[in-house]
Amino acid sequence: MKTLLYLLFLLSGRSDWQHGDLELKMIILPELENSFRNEPIYIQIEGDGVKIDTVVRGVTKIEFKNVLATKLRVDIYSSFKCSDSLTKKSFHEVTMLVMSDSSTTFRTISFPFNCALNKYTGGRVCPKCKKSDKVIPIIFGLPDPFSLKGEVGVDYDLGGCFVTACDPDWHCKRDNNDF
Repeated sequence: MKTLLYLLFLLSGRSDWQHGDLELKMIILPELENSFRNEPIYIQIEGDGVKIDTVVRGVTKIEFKNVLATKLRVDIYSSFKCSDSLTKKSFHEVTMLVMSDSSTTFRTISFPFNCALNKYTGGRVCPKCKKSDKVIPIIFGLPDPFSLKGEVGVDYDLGGCFVTACDPDWHCKRDNNDF
């Protein structure tokens, strides 16, 4: 009877789930290694009923044991204080991965996305004129007219509806430069 119940339990379960280990190797952009050195990096992994949240600092290799899923979404969040010491630069990367049939799935993830705008750590200071008095923030997405104060082009600039992994944060009105 116990054997029959065990077989029914196995048959009622999901047959498409993989059971294995996940090893992530995170590569921080070399230009930003010092900026991220003491900052927490938040990692969230979700898929097929699995949810894993963790925080790492200065770690480039992370292992997760007995992950019971086939497809996973890996979200990585972090931020650091810019060299102007007034602003923070935030990053969010999403990677989809499929667990392999072997016992361990290996993945390498670059963080953040490799682009010139992500490598700039000067904050609100314009890289051309080296000033911040004519610099305004760029707002992406659909702006809420009730939460925005000021005038477009004077107090802030609109970046558009589409948000990518390589968008500018600031606009210098003096140099007409997005950075």
